[in-house]
Amino acid sequence: MCLTSCFLSRKAQHNLTFSNLTVENGLSQNSVMSTAQDSTGLIWFGTRQGINRYDGYHFKNYSNTDKKVDAQQEVTSLLTDYKGMLWAGTNAGLKQYNLKKDSFEKTKDLSNELIELLFQGKDKKLWVGTHKGLKLLVNREEQKFKTFLFNPKLDDPSNSVYAMCEDKTGHIWVGTGGGLILMSYQKGTFRFKKINFLTNPKAGYITAIAKDKHQNTWIGTSNGLYVLNNKAELSKTFLHTEGNPMSLVHNDIRELMLNENGTMWIGTQNGLSIFNPSTGLFTNHQHNPESIGSISHNSIHHLF
Repeated sequence: MCLTSCFLSRKAQHNLTFSNLTVENGLSQNSVMSTAQDSTGLIWFGTRQGINRYDGYHFKNYSNTDKKVDAQQEVTSLLTDYKGMLWAGTNAGLKQYNLKKDSFEKTKDLSNELIELLFQGKDKKLWVGTHKGLKLLVNREEQKFKTFLFNPKLDDPSNSVYAMCEDKTGHIWVGTGGGLILMSYQKGTFRFKKINFLTNPKAGYITAIAKDKHQNTWIGTSNGLYVLNNKAELSKTFLHTEGNPMSLVHNDIRELMLNENGTMWIGTQNGLSIFNPSTGLFTNHQHNPESIGSISHNSIHHLF
């Protein structure tokens, strides 16, 4: 999708107006996969072809010296950590931003991993979701990581980590290609518990996790949207219903974001859904070529 920003009032979410930033404005490529803001207020965007910095007026593009690699480089995740360090996860490894050189450099560890996710918890630990397990940064100076949730003997979808979310108790919910896992830290050890919230699992892999103001856990998957209560029990299931404009716009969920007014924003493969907990209904937004204020593309990869 093109980079899309949205201006809305809290009372009128049926009539959202979207403005778009594209390659015509200086973006290196129109598919924006990730977003982060640094300590100076600059916005960074990860695309399928490199990283872009935006000051509100102009873009600066960051690319590799190896153009063959950069042409295929997908920036899947961006994160500014508690020290102000900007990290970039790509399909060809993990990178750090070097302020003095104004460039991105590959880390010593995870230099060739396929990165899906960057996450920082309340305890300031940096986690990296990859296709070879969950990685924890244990030595910042030496850029060393410790691996969890990885079985090298199995070609298991559970080895792939796509989503993370921390609750009020400090527990971290982890979404993998093989299901949902609850991670806790007890007596100096990380413990992992599989949460089987479906009796007939057809959810596919877990792509997004969010907590609402009632501490319900929203689980976005490749085949529907599910809500767990505070006992980790399935309480609601949302699926797209053909012909019902008030249902979920599409079952393939890409991203979840709780808005400050309590609504849940859901980015999917085929449009944006906004769930109003007061009405229990979805408001859907899809590209309309006849409307200059519609979203630029239906494939939503990231919400910020």
